[in-house]
Amino acid sequence: MIPWASLNGHLERLCVPSARDADKTIGKDVDTFMALIGAEKWNNDSRFGKAWLRTNLAVRCVVDPFVALGKVFDEDKHHQLIPVNHSSFKDIADFLITFNVQGTKA
Repeated sequence: MIPWASLNGHLERLCVPSARDADKTIGKDVDTFMALIGAEKWNNDSRFGKAWLRTNLAVRCVVDPFVALGKVFDEDKHHQLIPVNHSSFKDIADFLITFNVQGTKA
C-alpha cells in the first residue's frame, strides 16, 4: 500500500479501522458475519477488506446501502461512516504532509 511497500492493502483496507470504531457494535457484527461465511479462508486481503467495508457501509448507510466510497468522503451526510480524523489515517496524513513545500507560491 502506498507509501509503504511492505504493507498489503488498499484504500478500503485502510478505512476498516475507522469504520469499525465509528460504530463498534456493527463492526463486531460484521466481524461475526465475515467469520460465519469463512472469509478468513479467502487468503486475499483485498477481497476481505472490500467485503468487510462494503458490508459495514451497507448496514450503516440508511439512505443508500450501495453508497460509493467516494460519496462517503465527498458528502457531509456520509462523513460519520468513515471518520477521517481516526488514528488509522495518521501515517498517510503525515506522509502527505511531506509534499507541502514551504516557501512556494500557489
